Amino acid sequence: MKASDAKNRIERLRLEIEEHNRRYYLENRPVISDFEYDLLLNEETARYIFRAVAYKLVITDPVAYGFNISKDDLYPELKYYEVKVDTAVKSFSAFADKFGTNYKLLKFLFFF
Repeated sequence: MKASDAKNRIERLRLEIEEHNRRYYLENRPVISDFEYDLLLNEETARYIFRAVAYKLVITDPVAYGFNISKDDLYPELKYYEVKVDTAVKSFSAFADKFGTNYKLLKFLFFF
């Protein structure tokens, strides 16, 4: 399939999915079964596997793909320490303050 054909197919598929979403969620009048809808999503998302594989290959051996990254190009290592929590935390804001951080960062690192 040529790139232009693939682009057109993706656009038609996106519009078709949007139409079915509108009919299902807004109008409560679906015209296809859930199974048929799932098949549409499968076709749309299947193309992402190739991007994930390409990403893995580049990350594994960046030089082989023309990415010559020196130590100066990298972010510096983060300085951190681990805290063992052996009792219930009543206030995460107070807990974060006690260890010199904030609730937003604590939440981000906890759920990362």
